[in-house]
Amino acid sequence: MKQVLLVEPDFYPRVAIDDQLAPHGYHVVSVKRVRDALIKLKTQVFKMVLMSYEDVDPALRFLATLRQTQNKIPVILLTKRPTQEDLFRLMTFPPIEVMVKPYSLHKLLDRMDAICKGIES
Repeated sequence: MKQVLLVEPDFYPRVAIDDQLAPHGYHVVSVKRVRDALIKLKTQVFKMVLMSYEDVDPALRFLATLRQTQNKIPVILLTKRPTQEDLFRLMTFPPIEVMVKPYSLHKLLDRMDAICKGIES
């Protein structure tokens, strides 16, 4: 199984994403807060991070902290309303992708599978 870290503040979406990804070979470790995600990243190995956010500033702080520690783990950001300015600011922290909610499970799995294939090659 491919282990992914999910940062999602709300309980029901955390459970739903876990339930949707598990049958496709993904083991989801989920946390509510960015602080908890950073701790998990220090103690476990993940293929990627899925991060849901409403406000871009916590996402930017998370990405900045990741990159300061030289962590190049791929990040898929899940958001409802990204502005052009938000997208520009986020793209300064590659490798990331942004998926706009509501997204299809099929598209999310396609992106996740492509990222995993890129890591393995």
